[in-house]
Amino acid sequence: MVRRDIKGKFKYSNLTAFNVDSVDLDEPDKDGTRFFNRYFSSQQNRRGLDEFTIYSPLMNEIISVKRILYLVFNVNGRLLSQFTVSENSGESDEYGLVKSNGKFVNDSTYELYSECHVTSEDMNETTYSVTHSIIKRNGGIDQQQLSSKTVKTIVEHIAKDGHRVKSNNAVLVDNWLYEHDVIHSCESIIPELKVEADFYLKDSECFMEVWGGGNMSNDYLVDKRIKFEYFYNKKGIKYMEVYFNEMENIDETMQQKFAQLGIDLKRH
Repeated sequence: MVRRDIKGKFKYSNLTAFNVDSVDLDEPDKDGTRFFNRYFSSQQNRRGLDEFTIYSPLMNEIISVKRILYLVFNVNGRLLSQFTVSENSGESDEYGLVKSNGKFVNDSTYELYSECHVTSEDMNETTYSVTHSIIKRNGGIDQQQLSSKTVKTIVEHIAKDGHRVKSNNAVLVDNWLYEHDVIHSCESIIPELKVEADFYLKDSECFMEVWGGGNMSNDYLVDKRIKFEYFYNKKGIKYMEVYFNEMENIDETMQQKFAQLGIDLKRH
């Protein structure tokens, strides 16, 4: 049952399945306006409640979400509950990519299939889930998660010369060394420290560390930094550091680093 004052405003009626990607955003609504945050479908039910869906996008500087919401009102027009029947968040570095759609399996139970994709520098993670939203006779909602499975895949960082390194920043550095014919090895073990330096430059006998990026814990990085500083100061070995905020102009950064240590690139 839908109130008479809004009954003629819906594009559809009594839908059993919802997929927000099927919404034609270029098609004007019935009153000639753009189809945006508008009534979507009226829904008949056996509960004697006002139930319908709206297309209700959520947009700000961080995220852009297309979604269809299912709303349940009592006969006096008071909102009793709502739940999402379909969503597409689009791309977002902070929130990932969320896609969901579903269908009614009976008059009161909606089954939602969701995929949430989160990408970091070192890991791609996708969570698949199935949730039931059950509309009670009083208009309340019970939600039950039927299943949830997360699949993780490690992201490999491979430089132009085939070297596998630990971060995107290390790829930039490795590519620069390769393009400038600097002979180097990756993740070279320093026996005295029992830790790895990101790079070792053979001809200049210089170790190099790229700080920032990767999935190392803070405790590991702090311990590594303390050991490195002690080792290099004590042994007087050449040591070069490259920081994540120096990557914007990698060529200028690397030229300066080599010059500061008195390393002649022409000899490499």
